[in-house]
Amino acid sequence: MKEYAKGFYNSPAWKKCRLGYMKSKSFMCERCGGVAYIVHHKKHISPQNVHDANITLSWSNLEALCQ
Repeated sequence: MKEYAKGFYNSPAWKKCRLGYMKSKSFMCERCGGVAYIVHHKKHISPQNVHDANITLSWSNLEALCQ
């Protein structure tokens, strides 16, 4: 995990968003249908957008994935 993103990934807002998104996808990988373990940001988080909720917390930017 990048240093600039640690605060975000440890935040209550991200934890709530991540869990809600995973539940909405029934913990299934959106690519293969297997068990999802991670929530991936389609547009990667950067130092410039780490505080932009439209990027970091928007379900349209998320994808449930297996390992």
